[in-house]
Amino acid sequence: MDGHGSHFTLELLKYCRSIGLHVVLRPPHTTHIVQGEDVVHFHNFKPEYHQAKMMRLSQNVLSGTARLTVSELLSIAKKPWERAFNLENCLKAWASIGVVPFNQCVYWDLLEAKAKRERTADRLELDPEMLTVRGMVGILFPDAARAPAPAKRKRDALNSSELWDLPGGATGDDVYRIVEAKTNAKKEQAERAKKKKEDSRQRKSDAWAELLSVGAAIVAKLVAAQHIPRLKVAQLKAILSFRAVEYSKSAKKAELVQLVCDTLKLPMLNPLPDFPSNLPDVTSTAPAGSAPAAAAAPDSGAPVGEASVAEEEGEEEEGEEEEEEEEDFE
Repeated sequence: MDGHGSHFTLELLKYCRSIGLHVVLRPPHTTHIVQGEDVVHFHNFKPEYHQAKMMRLSQNVLSGTARLTVSELLSIAKKPWERAFNLENCLKAWASIGVVPFNQCVYWDLLEAKAKRERTADRLELDPEMLTVRGMVGILFPDAARAPAPAKRKRDALNSSELWDLPGGATGDDVYRIVEAKTNAKKEQAERAKKKKEDSRQRKSDAWAELLSVGAAIVAKLVAAQHIPRLKVAQLKAILSFRAVEYSKSAKKAELVQLVCDTLKLPMLNPLPDFPSNLPDVTSTAPAGSAPAAAAAPDSGAPVGEASVAEEEGEEEEGEEEEEEEEDFE
């Protein structure tokens, strides 16, 4: 088989080993010379299929339809496919890549091609390397040839280039152990990511529940509008979240105070009663964004708006800024 990732999955290798089927991977980047389908079958199929497709399209254009449907494409491909993959072409393909009869004809053909390049280079007094694709690129695009190769991106997936030449082929013990270890590592990584996501979701849900609980408790104890400016920024945000009022994460304390005043509409009392004691404070940081459905405010089903409270990252710095702002405001 070629080096497609589906040809050496753990499930496939387990099944093949259980029934005694050996999988051998072809060397990377060689399917155009060692895969019979590329050498013979598709070589015959493609031109005949394209010709039949253009003829059908021409007929459709004359009848006023400049397109081909999927069913038409399949019907067009049927005969070229059957001719390309008939018994004669299958035997020809196997012979051309040295499978039946088994031989090293591909190897000798490659050696002959290399020797031909060298003879041509000697006759033209050229470096044989100049007759390769890399050499031609160096001549036509010298700047690109001199440019450093881009850094290879780290790959998490296995590549056939790491496995194809190990003893026993893809179903051998060496490849099986590598694939099994890689598969198990990916499963463990996926489980860790899932658990991390669930934990994060739970923390957010708990934080929102606390936020709304604090907001409800403060609203129940406030009786005068004059007390609102004395609340902390986190408490103001808790009130707005409880009442499902949208506010910007970057809103200053003065803006939050005004929003709370407009929302609660408390009276201006004179004489002013004492400031409520034992007001709860927000001990955790809820994530920015909308409140979870389970933590929606009891008097409104609308989600809390943009960036209700501080994000988890930078919590300490933002808390310090809020304290300074409260001092300035007071």
